[in-house]
Amino acid sequence: MFKTILSTHTDIMRWTREHGMSMNSPWGVIDVLEIIQPTIGDEPTVLAVHTPSHGGFYLKSELNEKVPLEWREATWNRLGMFGWYEEDCDAAIVPVVFRDLFDDETVATARTAMEAMRNAGFGWPSRVSNPV
Repeated sequence: MFKTILSTHTDIMRWTREHGMSMNSPWGVIDVLEIIQPTIGDEPTVLAVHTPSHGGFYLKSELNEKVPLEWREATWNRLGMFGWYEEDCDAAIVPVVFRDLFDDETVATARTAMEAMRNAGFGWPSRVSNPV
């Protein structure tokens, strides 16, 4: 797994500008950016973004299409349709779908979180037919 962490405003600003992205996420201005998989072409592939109060994952459009449509549609505010996966409710989708990018412990934790949310009737796993 490839992973680079950018945590200075200057580095994040430079990287996002070079890749045609904004420093803004659905949760605010990005203050830590983890590049989990290198870029393909000009677009980032898989990013973990953090803001002072929240965060989640961003998937490049061609990877995002590999997430089942039903799952993307069931995400918080339908952000999964645009490649954004909110850290509290939807982030488990990314390590489950893209197991090869994460260690076994992260994938197992994501599966457990999905099952717990489904059993509690909470979040996107409770709104789809087959969440795991």
